[in-house]
Amino acid sequence: MSRNGISMLLPAFLLLLVSACKKNSDGSGAGSTTPHATFKLDGNAKSYSGSAIATVSNGNISGSNGYTMTIVLLKNANTASLNFVGIVLNSTKPFATGQAYTQAFLPGSFLSAASLSYMDEVGALYITLNPATIQPGQVTVTLNSLTSTSASGTFSGQIYDGGGTGFSHTITEGEFTVQVKN
Repeated sequence: MSRNGISMLLPAFLLLLVSACKKNSDGSGAGSTTPHATFKLDGNAKSYSGSAIATVSNGNISGSNGYTMTIVLLKNANTASLNFVGIVLNSTKPFATGQAYTQAFLPGSFLSAASLSYMDEVGALYITLNPATIQPGQVTVTLNSLTSTSASGTFSGQIYDGGGTGFSHTITEGEFTVQVKN
């Protein structure tokens, strides 16, 4: 399967995960241990506290053991198909705190170590992979803490219109706290 084909499957996978998320009703914000996310999209502050969840799984990456973490950050749990941020991490080693995961492809694989996706309020999808060049944009995700029940970290990156128009957004100052579901 091509890189472009894989990038188009990512949003569908994220939408399936979003449907399993539950609404978070207590206060969330920067520094909180309550599941949430904050970030800037082209310099405009965004805050997501509708639902935030991560799944961690072991699998096969390029013929050896691999690990995948999928993080879904939903603006409003009542609109499951709109306005979310998705983060996917892939690694050939167990995930570690303090390590920066980037858009670089894993050795011998078509998987990036980190990718971002974003769906805005009207349903426009933006992804890490630039459809015009078939190259990933700059992405950095760092895990600050990771336990069997929660994860927190930071994220930033460049995302492109999934429809191939070449339009892009920049995500900066992203931070998240999520529950981990296995």
